[in-house]
Amino acid sequence: TPHEQILATLFAEILNIPTISIDDNFFELGGHSLLATRLISRIRTTLNIELPVRTLFETPTIATLAQHTGRSQDGSTGDALAILLPLRTEGDLDPLFCFHPAIGLSWGYSGLLAHLGHRQPLYGLQARRFSEPDAGTPDLADMVEDYLSEIRRVQPQGPYSLLGWSFGGIVAHFVAVRLQAEGEEVALLSMMDSYLPTADREHERLASEGPSVLQAITESIGHDPTSPDSPLAGLGEEGFTALTQVFMDIARMSDGITAGTFRGDVLFFRATADKAGSALTTDDWAQHVTGRFEVYPVDCAHGAMTQPGPLSELGPVLAARLARRSEAPSGGRARTQQHISVDDRP
Repeated sequence: TPHEQILATLFAEILNIPTISIDDNFFELGGHSLLATRLISRIRTTLNIELPVRTLFETPTIATLAQHTGRSQDGSTGDALAILLPLRTEGDLDPLFCFHPAIGLSWGYSGLLAHLGHRQPLYGLQARRFSEPDAGTPDLADMVEDYLSEIRRVQPQGPYSLLGWSFGGIVAHFVAVRLQAEGEEVALLSMMDSYLPTADREHERLASEGPSVLQAITESIGHDPTSPDSPLAGLGEEGFTALTQVFMDIARMSDGITAGTFRGDVLFFRATADKAGSALTTDDWAQHVTGRFEVYPVDCAHGAMTQPGPLSELGPVLAARLARRSEAPSGGRARTQQHISVDDRP
């Protein structure tokens, strides 16, 4: 249709590709949350249609987006603020479950789709407060229980593959320990610049008002969430209130974390561009992991880990490990811990 043709032109323009199919997924072709913001802006100026960025997560193809923009917003087929965010539901490998950072949203993992291949299903776990604004303040045990229920809706039994960025890495570790305690196999536990809070590291308790919260969020995700160029700008007042509350909930939650021990290896991607003089160290994980702790340096700041450049570095490493884990026989024993740094890419 003419409407679909216009959308196809805009998709191709933003993705810098010559042609596109009506059923091609924006994120699988190299799109990510920042490019999604640009596409939504072009749709606004070209078609005079106002859409939040979350719409593209719910309807990422020309066919589905055309249907969505041809009817009311209430006709959406998905919810980018739901606890379980399905980024790719098809594929014959075990799903990869990704846990949100301190802002509570997993949109940033969308950029992985272009690197993981079509065989790899991908899901994000997101804070409940976005879909249920009146939900009470959880503790970490509640959060783990909540996310395990969502994971089992997709994959009732292991082996499981888990990934977390920042605070999400802590959640991934807790989920992995819980799964092992229940007799399940965790085939892959991977973290992106995640660090345990320690007794000698002071944690600022953020006020509910004032610039300190916005500044902390900006440092956490690498950009100002109130900027028109931010994928989070379309959350609206209610959504941004939820984001701020989630961030403060997690800041308070981080003061009382006591981690268990994961029996296996960890694949760790460490942002190196902002660590000079920092007390953050992966050594804090030593007593909580029995296997190898493989550290892959990524030349970026913490808040940039889910931007295109860093994802193009860590994505292929993660994809290779996922494929290897899926093909390996289960039941292997955890090895004695080795903390190693890997400078070259497989």
